[in-house]
Amino acid sequence: MLNKASIFVGLMLLCCSPVGAQTAQPRPLADLQLEFVNTRYQAYFHYGINSYDDSTAGWGSGKANPKLWNPTGLDCDQWADVVLAAGMKGGWLTTKHHDGFCLWDTTATDPFQPGQEANYDVASSDNNVDVVKAFTDAFRKKGLKIGLYYSIWDFHYDIRSGMMTPAKEEYLLEQIRELLTNYGKIDYINFDAWQYWNDIPYFDEFEYYKVYNLVKSLQPECLIINHQYESNLAHSDVPFADASGGKFLFTKEYMRPTAGSDNLNRGWFFGPNAVSIRRSPEQIVDNLNQYNSLNSVYILNVSPNKVGLIPEECVETLKAAAEIWVRPADIKKPGENWGHSYDVSKNLAFMKPVKQSSIDFSVRDKRALPMPEIAIDGVTEGNYNLEQVSRTRRAMDPEHRETGPWWQVDLLDERDIDEVRIYFRTDPGGPKKNSYSVIFMDEHSQIVSSKSIQREYPTASMSVPAEGVRARHVRVRLNGKDQLALAEVIVLGSDEKK
Repeated sequence: MLNKASIFVGLMLLCCSPVGAQTAQPRPLADLQLEFVNTRYQAYFHYGINSYDDSTAGWGSGKANPKLWNPTGLDCDQWADVVLAAGMKGGWLTTKHHDGFCLWDTTATDPFQPGQEANYDVASSDNNVDVVKAFTDAFRKKGLKIGLYYSIWDFHYDIRSGMMTPAKEEYLLEQIRELLTNYGKIDYINFDAWQYWNDIPYFDEFEYYKVYNLVKSLQPECLIINHQYESNLAHSDVPFADASGGKFLFTKEYMRPTAGSDNLNRGWFFGPNAVSIRRSPEQIVDNLNQYNSLNSVYILNVSPNKVGLIPEECVETLKAAAEIWVRPADIKKPGENWGHSYDVSKNLAFMKPVKQSSIDFSVRDKRALPMPEIAIDGVTEGNYNLEQVSRTRRAMDPEHRETGPWWQVDLLDERDIDEVRIYFRTDPGGPKKNSYSVIFMDEHSQIVSSKSIQREYPTASMSVPAEGVRARHVRVRLNGKDQLALAEVIVLGSDEKK
C-alpha cells in the first residue's frame, strides 16, 4: 500500500506537470464559459456544522463538536427538485466552509498529526452520511450542473496567512484531489477565502498554479470559479464575487463571463438570523435580469434547515420568481474576447510561479490586487480599468518611485527559449516611453543572457528573440523609475527537459 509520503510526491508531480497532458482534448475555455453563461441561474447551498451551531453568526469557529452535526432527514433529491422548479440549471454545495468541517469522510492527512487521517468531518458525528455523494448523485440524476465549494481558509487547522506549512498545503491539495476524484464529473469548483484580505492565505503562500494544474490534470473541463473579485483570469476561469448586497460588483464594461452570489435568506447558513426571507420574487428577477444582461450567472444561496431540507417558504418564493422570470435566449457563440487570447499550451510561462518587485493598489475592490499572475493568465489585453495588467507600486511623487521594478517567472526547469513576447498596458494612462530588459537566468538564478528593448506608447506588444538560450527564470525589468505594467508575457521554446 502507498504511504502518505508517496501519495504526496505523486500529487505534487501532477500539480507541476504541463497543462493539457490528457488523452482527450478538452474544449476551449471560451466554449466552457459559454456553456456556463447560458445556465443563467444556479443555486448555492451553504450547509455544514454552522447550520446546527446557533451560537455562530454565519461563520463557524472551527471548534464546534462534530456531534452537533445531525441532519435527521437529509434529502438532496428535494433540493434538486426545488432547483428545477425554480428554473435554475445547477447547484453548488459548501463541501468545507471556513470552520473546516468536511461534508464527506476525508482521508487527507491531519496537518498536526503526521500519518493520521483528519477527522473533523461527518464521519466523526453520529450521522456519517456522505453529503457530497448524496448531493452529486441527486443533481446528476436530474441532469443538473454540479459545483463544489471549498474554502482554503480553515479555522480548525489554523490555515491562514502567516501560518502555512508544507503539511497544511498537502492537506488542502489532498482534499481537492478527493473531491475531483471520488464524485464523478464536477462542472465547477468554487474556491473561497484565498485572497489579500484579513488573515486569509495569500497567493504567495499557497500558489495558484499548483491548484490549477491539479484541477486540470484530474478534470480538464472543470471550471475554476474563485471567490476573488478580479475581472481577469489570473486566479479563476470565471471571475466571481459575493454580491449579497444585490449590486453587480464588476465594471459594466467587462462583458466577459462572470458570476455573483446572493442570499435568499438573511444569512448564509440556516440559523436564528437566517430563517426569514430576504429577497422577494420581484427582487430575484430584477437581479437575474441585471446579471444576465452583463453575461453573468446569478448564484442564489438557499439555506437548508437542520433536518436537511429546503424550507417551504424558500420553495414558494423561488417558485413565484420562476413564474415571472423570462429566461433569455441562449447566446450562440462566445464573445471574441472570451477565454484565452492565444494557445496557452505554447507558453512555457503559463500558470507557472511568478513574482514581482512590488504590488500596486487595486482598481476597485481592495481584494483584487494587480498580481503578477495577471501577466500569465492567457489574456493579452492591456486595459488598466478592466484589471488586465499586473502592476508594481507607483508613488505619486516621481522622486520616490521604485527604481528598476521587475516581474519574474520560474519555468520550474531549464528550457531552451526561442522568443519572449511582451504585451503592455494599452490605455492612455500608462507609461509613454520606457526601456526594458529581458533577463534570462539559470536554475541558480545566475544571469546567462540579457536583451534590451525600447517601447513607446501605443505599441501594444514587442517580441524579444532569445536565440535558444537555456534558462529557468525569465525577468522583465523596467530600466528607470516608473511603474511596470504587463498584460501578458509569452515564453516560447522547447518544453522538453534535458
